[in-house]
Amino acid sequence: MADTTTPTEFRVGTPRSIRVVGLLILALELAGAMLLVTQVRDDPGLLISTLTIIAVGAAIAVALLTCGIRVVVATSSVTFRLVPIYRRTVCGCEVVGVEHHDRLSPARFGGIGLRKAPGGVTALLWGSGAGVEVEVAGGDRIVVVLPAARELMTAIENIRSTESDAR
Repeated sequence: MADTTTPTEFRVGTPRSIRVVGLLILALELAGAMLLVTQVRDDPGLLISTLTIIAVGAAIAVALLTCGIRVVVATSSVTFRLVPIYRRTVCGCEVVGVEHHDRLSPARFGGIGLRKAPGGVTALLWGSGAGVEVEVAGGDRIVVVLPAARELMTAIENIRSTESDAR
């Protein structure tokens, strides 16, 4: 049985294609900032609004560069994250069921990244592969695709059994 006294973290980094898109957006934002600032420097209102728009674009680019899927299994909870935009912590006692899938496809959920699918399903995935589906009390389901899917399933089952033994 896995040691659940220290949190176990499962990670999936940002795919290269998404990082490239983030770099391109950031480069375009910086080039646009330099060009527009020289053109609108005599109009403070236009300069501020232009810089605000550029800052929002740059923030999106940085989010694309740093995003990643993280699942942390602690002593009595599981935290699912798509850094920096999504976080959900589920208590072990709220886990109704855990299921391993040999192959899940982004087409099932409407794409990659953070996906909200019908039926209360939240999916975190960068591509096809093995995954874990966690059913939470209340009917929600969280699906995550990652290389260590079996290990994640085992870790979640361990805290689930620990929580039921504590009751």
